[in-house]
Amino acid sequence: MNTTIAFFLKNTHLNHLLLLFILLSGIYSYINIPKELFPDVAVKKIIVSGAYKGVSAALLDKMAVRQIEESVGLVNGVKSIDSVVRSGSFVIGLSLEDDIEAVRVLERVKDALANVRQYLPADMHEPIASLSDDNPLFIKLAISSEKIGFEALLKEAKKIRSEVLKIPHISAVEIFGESDKKIQIEIDAEALKVYGLDPSDVIRTIKELSYTFPIGDIDDEEKSIFVSTVNGKEDAEAWGETRLRIGEHYLYLHDIATVNIHHPEDGVLSSFNSKRTLTLKLLKDKRADAFRLSQQLQEKTKGYVKEYQDIEFELFHDTSVPVKERLDVIISNLTLGLILIFFTMYLLI
Repeated sequence: MNTTIAFFLKNTHLNHLLLLFILLSGIYSYINIPKELFPDVAVKKIIVSGAYKGVSAALLDKMAVRQIEESVGLVNGVKSIDSVVRSGSFVIGLSLEDDIEAVRVLERVKDALANVRQYLPADMHEPIASLSDDNPLFIKLAISSEKIGFEALLKEAKKIRSEVLKIPHISAVEIFGESDKKIQIEIDAEALKVYGLDPSDVIRTIKELSYTFPIGDIDDEEKSIFVSTVNGKEDAEAWGETRLRIGEHYLYLHDIATVNIHHPEDGVLSSFNSKRTLTLKLLKDKRADAFRLSQQLQEKTKGYVKEYQDIEFELFHDTSVPVKERLDVIISNLTLGLILIFFTMYLLI
């Protein structure tokens, strides 16, 4: 021990080099080490996702999700199942046993999906199974406008999502607040009396207008009928010119009803500062530098503000902010500590 101490006392320049090496190593590690608000926790989970546009959540659950759950639930190694079903899409989470190999279970789940595929609608997107990557939430972008309509805003939001996905280390972008376009057909009760039509015959005929399988959403509330527009006409006037055969009568839809196309608010709604918005939820991969990515997105948002003057943009829930605040506190404490150490060394040496 004394020999080691004597060696370093004689070679003071080596001490300075070692100190410089440790200092530079610390700076390099601080710049390049991933900075996260919460540490990564490995969770064994498989995600099964699928989509069938134009189908309500309840109908999608009955015709697809339940059958998939029954099939994958029989796979050895699956501990529990949780599902989230929305209009037109679903996500099924499979939690695995602790002592099981996730890759092998994934292969069995894919086999189970292949077996159940024959019982699902032919034009439905094939469900996809993958290991959960657990990409952390990075930031949210609220998009709103008081000058343009919801449909135009949704179109621009999808365009922006495609552009943001091209940014390196952005793993996924989800839009909250969007909804499928629907047609509202308000039937004129007096017109039905004039033509001598039975309301049930009229509803049955309107159901046959949609050739998506299944037929879509038919909500008979008071005098209104809602039909999904997937694979159908998207112009209200074109729907009104649709010729109907009801019993022995031939007439046009606009003769007995008023047609209106809109985006209903019965799905997922999103708001920011009491305004209805479309919210883009951005996820990043584990290799991303949150600070640089945040600065890059802020610059891109400034460009959007100049490009889309009728649209308001607001970034919020930036997870890099609390991380930076904590690191600033740590750095200030370390700086004070180093000053005290060097001052003490100056006095004693």
